[in-house]
Amino acid sequence: MDTNNCTISEIGSNLTILESNSQTALHVAYGEVFNPARSQVLTPSIDTCLIENVGAGRLAEYAVSQVRPWVRYLARIVDIWVFSVLVGFTAGIYAPSILNVPDIVLTIGILFAWVFQESVLLANCGTTPGKWLFKINVRDSKGKKLSFSDALNRSFSVFFKGLGAGIPLISFFALLSSKSKLQRDGVTTWDEDGGYVVTHERIGTARAIAIAVIIVGFLSLFASV
Repeated sequence: MDTNNCTISEIGSNLTILESNSQTALHVAYGEVFNPARSQVLTPSIDTCLIENVGAGRLAEYAVSQVRPWVRYLARIVDIWVFSVLVGFTAGIYAPSILNVPDIVLTIGILFAWVFQESVLLANCGTTPGKWLFKINVRDSKGKKLSFSDALNRSFSVFFKGLGAGIPLISFFALLSSKSKLQRDGVTTWDEDGGYVVTHERIGTARAIAIAVIIVGFLSLFASV
């Protein structure tokens, strides 16, 4: 590994990072090194190597596809569920009348409020509860945590372009469009526009079981309400 040029030729036949000038592309697959000419697993152009300070022992954790729309979707759903429960609990104590508004209005309001909470978490932690659970991190083009303004811009972009502001039908097509964009280009619109880099690590069996239990728990909770 040449840390000066930040170039890794091959690690365990799973991970290749190629650098051309100042642009680095991450090509990852299960047991296969992608051909750069046909790989769709690309990070946005970056000036520094995102894994420059990652120990060699942890590099294998990144040997997973970096285009994982369903993982990202489920991580966001968990975030929204956690936030919804907290909002509902707080509103039930201090402002119970809020819970009487139409469901669609309450949903849009929660999604809008989450924009600001997510921005705070991304700026300070580089992740959110849902993203942490699914081992997802968000960084800027230099591998650093997003500033609050960048995080806020990204979250608002997700709110409108990715979730369709929570408006029925519009939200459905916005999600489909975002999924297609990520699968086709290896990057979402909001991350491409801001030059942000989303990285995935291997989840592992134990964490996958925990995720399943949490999701089933939330579904059971909402079904009983």
